[in-house]
Amino acid sequence: MKKTFLSLTLLLTSSIIAHAQWNTSGNNIYYNSGNIGIGTSTPNANLSFKDVSGDTGNSGLTWFSGAPLRYGIYKTTGSWTSPNYQQIAIAWDTGILLDPGSNFGKSYVEVIGGGLHVTSGGVAIGTQTMPTGYKLAVNGGAIATSVTVKLNSQWPDYVFKPAYQLPSLTEVKSYIDQNQHLPEIPSAEEIAKEGLNLGEMNKLLLKKVEELTLYLIEKDQIIKEQQKKLSDQELINKVSEERLKRLESLLPLLKTNR
Repeated sequence: MKKTFLSLTLLLTSSIIAHAQWNTSGNNIYYNSGNIGIGTSTPNANLSFKDVSGDTGNSGLTWFSGAPLRYGIYKTTGSWTSPNYQQIAIAWDTGILLDPGSNFGKSYVEVIGGGLHVTSGGVAIGTQTMPTGYKLAVNGGAIATSVTVKLNSQWPDYVFKPAYQLPSLTEVKSYIDQNQHLPEIPSAEEIAKEGLNLGEMNKLLLKKVEELTLYLIEKDQIIKEQQKKLSDQELINKVSEERLKRLESLLPLLKTNR
């Protein structure tokens, strides 16, 4: 470390002598104008490094830690191999890590403004495994004040269209007897294996509610027709009874006339 500091001091001293832009203020050295280049003679920013597109060595601003392939920017009171607090670590084998160490229990990323965009790949929380075909994997509970699911499939309002063929209750009973679950609804075995798709399940449940509504409307109409027939029959029976009574009242007159 002392050798590195001495080399850096000599380098800065040489630069001060060679370039008038360098100035000192107490123990500080600063640059009046222009850009600083490391490994490049044409810096295009305040601090620029060499082009690393074809470089296979160590480049850029790095601090080496004891972990293989791990470099980064640290704020620590411990050693490099076991820091008490590690703000940012860029690990070429796994990406950007936030590791607060064993002495700190809080590490988070705060995104302000437009939010966080993941253009490809997925986001895994509580797990290092990203299931194939999914964009978000959570190993544990999730809580939200509102969740909106945008389905790619058709919402089942078509059940109320005149062209929809409502299965008969006999067909439904036959299917249930054979499969032990409603038509189109996943079985217990499928749910245990594949999980539950909330958007699709809500769509299927709504379809079954709409079909059930049609069954109830149909049964209600049948009951009303039966009640009307019963009322009509009661009226007929009442009229018949009244006629029968009249006939019975005429019987004594007929006997007298004989």
